[in-house]
Amino acid sequence: MQEIIIALDAHRQKTGTYPKRLLELVPPPNARCDRSSTRQVSYHTRNGDTEFSLTCVTFGMNKHTFDSVTRKWTDWD
Repeated sequence: MQEIIIALDAHRQKTGTYPKRLLELVPPPNARCDRSSTRQVSYHTRNGDTEFSLTCVTFGMNKHTFDSVTRKWTDWD
């Protein structure tokens, strides 16, 4: 997930906003929670595309969300 966050931050630095979709990143990063997971991430922008959150579901249906404002992960289920 760290490569996605780095790519999103680079995109914002270059354009001033985060992309509306992960597919807009060039090259698109591997959007997986981790190498052992096959579940995709959920990506959402807010506040005029100047903030984002990434959520992934790992084994056991555990959810992990990264917030671009706090720069922290939150685990929830």
